[in-house]
Amino acid sequence: MGEPFAALLESTGPLKLLFAQLVYLGQPLLTSGSTQKWQAFAGLLENEAESRSFAAFIREEEAR
Repeated sequence: MGEPFAALLESTGPLKLLFAQLVYLGQPLLTSGSTQKWQAFAGLLENEAESRSFAAFIREEEAR
C-alpha cells in the first residue's frame, strides 16, 4: 500500500496545495485524529521537499 501512496505524493504536483488547503478547512470536521497531526499532514502536502522525502521514506520502508 505504501508504493501507491508514495507515487501519489510525487505525482500530484500543484494539486497537493489544494489538498492541503482542504485539510486545513476541514480540520473542524476531521475528528479522527489530533489537530496537530492534520496540520502536519497539510504541511507535508504544501512542502515539495518534505513530500519527496516522505515518499522516499515510504519506498525505503516497503523495501525492507
